[in-house]
Amino acid sequence: MHNSRVLDKGAIYIAPEGILHYIAQHWYRPPDIFIEAVMACPEMHSMAYKKAFLDNGGRSLLKRLNDRPL
Repeated sequence: MHNSRVLDKGAIYIAPEGILHYIAQHWYRPPDIFIEAVMACPEMHSMAYKKAFLDNGGRSLLKRLNDRPL
């Protein structure tokens, strides 16, 4: 499963892989705050995205993932 990470001011939203299907086929409307974050989020894989990921809590998220036992 490939979730999408949408970055916003101080937040990282995680959207399931099928969100586009839910929107297109089932008329799901995400919350306005999420839509605004999608529209403002830098292009994934860009340097701006990577910087925004780290600035919006990504550092602590990566640290917790690396620190947990396997």
